[in-house]
Amino acid sequence: MHNILKREGVLRQPGIQQDELPEVVRLYEAGGSMARLAAEFDVSPSTVNRALREAGTPIRRPRPPRGVGAS
Repeated sequence: MHNILKREGVLRQPGIQQDELPEVVRLYEAGGSMARLAAEFDVSPSTVNRALREAGTPIRRPRPPRGVGAS
């Protein structure tokens, strides 16, 4: 079954594809979160992180969760 799906183009290669990488970088640099990009490109946040690092994109420090430190 797997080979049939692959041959028919239903299965995609795992990870972020080379043609998707410029858009991932653009969205991240525009303020998109790794979690949001992961959901959009159907990968894990660690996959997004790895792809951005391999592309030479500076990684932002994570933001604290909402409500933390608020008075």
